[in-house]
Amino acid sequence: MQVVLEYQWTSSRDLISDVLVQSVQSEQPAAVSRQEEDSDQVMANDVYFKSVLQSLSAKGFDIEPEQRISFQDHDKALNVYIGKASDQAYLDGYKLPRTAFQKAKDGNIELTLLIREAGSLSG
Repeated sequence: MQVVLEYQWTSSRDLISDVLVQSVQSEQPAAVSRQEEDSDQVMANDVYFKSVLQSLSAKGFDIEPEQRISFQDHDKALNVYIGKASDQAYLDGYKLPRTAFQKAKDGNIELTLLIREAGSLSG
């Protein structure tokens, strides 16, 4: 899997390859609707956000405590705010939905995170 880090209000982007993540395993099998069968979902389950942060950190991409983190939800065509990097207790339990992942042009599974600096005003 690869992660794209986009820094809001700049043209800077980082592509980090070979990011390891931990999937959320459901306790009981969920019924699959016809809509889910026909969707372009690339992940079978949600993903623990903590595992993404740990893998990025291991590769030298630490998120600063005051930075705010969002992800792109491709089904809703929205950026979804997760929280401040300093809110460790919240981020440790946060689960990224399957809709946060897409298949990149090169065939890899891709997650795009948007990083906003502290004190930056939202659009």
